[in-house]
Amino acid sequence: MSYVSIGTQIKAILDGVSGLNAVFNYNEKAIDKWPAAIIVASSHSNKFSDLAANQRDFTFKVYMFHPTNTATSDEDAEGILRALADAVITAIEGNVTLNGACDWASPTVGTWGYDQREVPVRYVELTIVARKRVNR
Repeated sequence: MSYVSIGTQIKAILDGVSGLNAVFNYNEKAIDKWPAAIIVASSHSNKFSDLAANQRDFTFKVYMFHPTNTATSDEDAEGILRALADAVITAIEGNVTLNGACDWASPTVGTWGYDQREVPVRYVELTIVARKRVNR
């Protein structure tokens, strides 16, 4: 298990979520399809488990964006992102091993906000923590 395998499997899961028009496994600077999702590695930690292994937690952030400066109203953008957030949470939490990339992924944590990317956007940030026993 690694940053690479976990990120790859999160992307594979998000690719299956209907309504996401673009999914990037990196911080894409020029999004041209909306709504879009970006997956970024955030951190990892290790805890002593026993003499043979550590417990390693990898943290990833999934950001989903929808523009607020288009013909879509703010109310529509909010509704679209809420539905997508529900779909992504269900997909991630329903695949507890992230297609075998980890022993288990904890339930997601989310925050919401507004930002400026290529255009003004409404976004939701989901945090995913994937845990694996790693032999030394």
